[in-house]
Amino acid sequence: MFLSRLRRRALLDRGRAELAEFLQLSSHGDVSASTKWRTFLAGEDGRIRTDGERLRVAQEALTTQGTLTPTPDHIRTVLDNPDAMRLLTERDPAIHRWQYHCPSTYGGVTPPRNRDSYW
Repeated sequence: MFLSRLRRRALLDRGRAELAEFLQLSSHGDVSASTKWRTFLAGEDGRIRTDGERLRVAQEALTTQGTLTPTPDHIRTVLDNPDAMRLLTERDPAIHRWQYHCPSTYGGVTPPRNRDSYW
């Protein structure tokens, strides 16, 4: 179950990175393409966008970029899938909330630092 959650999180990050790369949002230094995607959706005016606004901004940007360069099939598939777009644009998707149930905070209790004490 833990690995399944990690895979979902990795898949979400990879999807965000693919969209960022398609939009040519450059990643510099320690900032990942996935982080650039989230920053892009957050907006520049300091106001937190709603999930609906984030979705609209993403759809407009991806559609506009698609008129400038050919849209790869995998990007088109995601753009045409409302659930995928919702997941990739939400500010706090369920996949992120699942991390709270991972071993680092399992059951709301922080495990001991000494690995041997688990066994």
